[in-house]
Amino acid sequence: MFVALVGDKFDAHDFIPQVAASGAAAVVVSKINPAWGALPCAVIEVGDTLLALQNMARGYREHHAPLIIGLTGSNGKTSTKDLAAIIMARKCQTRATVGNLNNHIGLPLTLLSLREGDQCCVTEMGMNHAGEIKVLTDIAKPDAGIITNVGMAHIEFMGTQDAIAWEKGTLAANVRAGGVVVLNANDKYSEVIARHCQGSVSMAGVGCGDVAASNLRADATGTTFILDFGGEKVETRLPILGEHMVGNAALAACMGWRQGIAPTDIADALNQAKLTGG
Repeated sequence: MFVALVGDKFDAHDFIPQVAASGAAAVVVSKINPAWGALPCAVIEVGDTLLALQNMARGYREHHAPLIIGLTGSNGKTSTKDLAAIIMARKCQTRATVGNLNNHIGLPLTLLSLREGDQCCVTEMGMNHAGEIKVLTDIAKPDAGIITNVGMAHIEFMGTQDAIAWEKGTLAANVRAGGVVVLNANDKYSEVIARHCQGSVSMAGVGCGDVAASNLRADATGTTFILDFGGEKVETRLPILGEHMVGNAALAACMGWRQGIAPTDIADALNQAKLTGG
């Protein structure tokens, strides 16, 4: 199926004849051009193709009903998403956002990639302007959420860091009651965000948190450290350069732990971690 989206600099309706001739089963359009003639596929006309894409994704999510883990933050979204997916795969068949396709188009495409047997989907959620995270949570309906941090990214659109925190916190506030929210124990905004959560909140970070990383020892190929899961300590090796990645690993590890994955399995998953990039 081909959905003819319309942007500021493109109109996918221009490609309808070629797409139909290439074997598409159906095209979703918001206007019909008589010049197309009789197309060799089904034509579905809607008022807004973007809204149609989002509604299809919402329905697909409800049909497959996996555990949806939403993830946002000013920095470290994609790497934390990758680490969370690697860990969750130790428990169940897991899908995740490809690269950083995390906006109002990318997130629906992630949900539409769900397949039979997928029991978890880690969905990255990005934003530039106020209100965008709520749009994404309305589509994905997250069962759990991770906020990596609140920084200064997109300050030119948001005005203040407090406004950024409020927008990022929208994810945490929209995790369902009974769900799990993991926040950064090293971020000053986490305590405020936690007050607005329906779900159960855990903190993770470097040197503090319900899951805490300590004794960091970096070398040319990665970092070795201790992860403390509420008193159960496990030596962990992250074969990824950058000590800042340890904080991301702690967040992902905390989510896995809250979903019932054993600390030793989490450490083993991190030891074999590879990032997708994006």
